[in-house]
Amino acid sequence: MPYHTLNAQHSLVTLDLGVGHIASLELGVADSKPLQPLHRAPWADAPAEDFYDVPAVERYLSGDFLCAPFGPSDIDDGPAHGWSANSKWRLVDEIHNGACHSSIFRLVRKVFGATLHKNLTLIDGHSFLYQSHIFSGGRGALPVAHHAMVHLAGTGSLSISPKAFAQTPTDWNEPAKTLAYPGRSEDLSRFPGADGRPIDLTHLPYGKTNEDFVMLVEAVPSDFGWSALSRHSEGDIVLLLKNARALPVTMIWNSNGGRQSAPWNGRHRGVVGIEDGICYSLLGHHASITPNPLNALGTPTAIQLVPDGSVKIRHVIGAFKPSIPVQRVTNVECTNDTLTVHLSDGKSQMLPFDGTFLSSTG
Repeated sequence: MPYHTLNAQHSLVTLDLGVGHIASLELGVADSKPLQPLHRAPWADAPAEDFYDVPAVERYLSGDFLCAPFGPSDIDDGPAHGWSANSKWRLVDEIHNGACHSSIFRLVRKVFGATLHKNLTLIDGHSFLYQSHIFSGGRGALPVAHHAMVHLAGTGSLSISPKAFAQTPTDWNEPAKTLAYPGRSEDLSRFPGADGRPIDLTHLPYGKTNEDFVMLVEAVPSDFGWSALSRHSEGDIVLLLKNARALPVTMIWNSNGGRQSAPWNGRHRGVVGIEDGICYSLLGHHASITPNPLNALGTPTAIQLVPDGSVKIRHVIGAFKPSIPVQRVTNVECTNDTLTVHLSDGKSQMLPFDGTFLSSTG
């Protein structure tokens, strides 16, 4: 499949144009080795003839991609996670403006009548990938989510902006599950386990061999929401940043060897999906745009396409190495030009960051 790579000083991002997945991401700053935070499925580069009837979103599973809709596409009988994660994208422009470098792509298919553009931006000296997805035109309501996947060589500690509660779906057809289905808790450190014992959702993986999914709902949606995964073996911290009003849920998918069917074959291990979205869990298009328990609480579960306008979704992925490894993040604060990450040793790390990106309406 064709790829396109955007380069900046010390960083690069490669997009698989066949499906719109980020095939590789390297984030670095001066005098440091670039970090590679994202996961790529072990079969993604295997010969095509080895696969039969495998959906494109699974066949080339990589890094991060936009799901539109998120989950089953049960309104128009499209593929799971929509054409945005299963169909071709075309490069339409590349812009280098001083320290700012951007590639702009267009999905070859329409999404419920909307033209979808993807803008990937790297800034020299910033250890972040800034992403925008713009729906122009179209009609109807649509659940969307980013599908970022972080690789863990060992264990990890998850810190996250305040959540009202965590909830698993009623049905989860995975035999190697560690969490209770359904289950719900306001305490992320004591979620009901499948065997009755509490599970700490902030410690990953959830089991030695497991396949689990849980939705976290924002406590107080704001212009800035964050997730931070401290990777113990790698000695770094991966950051996922969002506008929590636009993307009010974060879904955690812990895929750790639990799926035995092809192409998974028990080899998809150490994967933490941190999936920021506006949807009703993984229940699909229909469930997200009709009355459901989440939108009944006032949390929106879909965007509304605008026939004569546009809707923009923004998201940021970052990574850095703290001066002392294996630390937990206690808080993240954002100003116009700096991201301040507070750590469990009482110290803070300040990172160059475009703090206007997530709150901008343009």
